Amino acid sequence: MIIKRIKVLTLFLSLSAVLATGCSPNTTELASNSNPALITTSSEEQQIASKKVRYAQLKSDFEIEKKKLESMPSSTPEEIEINVEQGRKVKEIGWELGLLEKEVDPDYPRRELEGKISSLKQGNELLLHYKRTNDPRYEALFKLDNYKKEQITQIEKEYQEKTKSIAQLLQEYDELINMTEVPNIK
Repeated sequence: MIIKRIKVLTLFLSLSAVLATGCSPNTTELASNSNPALITTSSEEQQIASKKVRYAQLKSDFEIEKKKLESMPSSTPEEIEINVEQGRKVKEIGWELGLLEKEVDPDYPRRELEGKISSLKQGNELLLHYKRTNDPRYEALFKLDNYKKEQITQIEKEYQEKTKSIAQLLQEYDELINMTEVPNIK
């Protein structure tokens, strides 16, 4: 009997607390006759919160649409056309998801830098093919590649030692990638 009363009292107090709190999108006002307290949230915080909700929804939609695409048959021309349309839908959702991820995920710049460094390290297979041919036309390209490798190693070292900000390292990386010849450093 006492346990039942405690449960009812707890439920009553919970409901009264909910009813005593007035809510609107921008403010929360506690219902008190003497001193109403206003708790406000900035519009920037609201935008970030709504973007996080949108990001979570898009991520869920992306997974669902991707599974649909992967499970679709593609043996007839009509099925292939339906697959193409589904693929476009998945691509659009993925594009929007990627854009939102940049704004919502605070860890995104770090992962972007790590991904760029690792992809550059793996992307030299074509250059190795030209190196094996011993063609003198590609000598400048090989020098540039060696210079870029050295600079990437330096960027990676600075990242691990945290001597520069991630934004600065990303900028240096982008400048390095767009470089077309080895600079003359004296």
